[in-house]
Amino acid sequence: MKYLLPLIILIISCVSLQKRKTTISEVVEAACGLCFFDMTTDECRIAVKINDKSYFVENTSIKEYCDPNEKESLCSGIKSANVIGKIKHGVFIDDKFEIIKTKELK
Repeated sequence: MKYLLPLIILIISCVSLQKRKTTISEVVEAACGLCFFDMTTDECRIAVKINDKSYFVENTSIKEYCDPNEKESLCSGIKSANVIGKIKHGVFIDDKFEIIKTKELK
């Protein structure tokens, strides 16, 4: 019985630490998963590469970032993106998705 309370505290601590680790906040590669990351899908969808593994993005539509005439478009190549979110069931669920603009040389 005297070991029950420390065991419960240990379990709660481990669970809370695990929850903190699942949030990702970093700069990643982003592009169309079908066209640039060779992912299986029926249509163009945003994908990100995290630790050399590709994940489709859940809360952001490719329509927001896909214009073949735009230099910063995800249709024109792999871009850097600042993201915040979590990986759940093999999908990146984003809370923030922002393409990092490239600087033009003069």
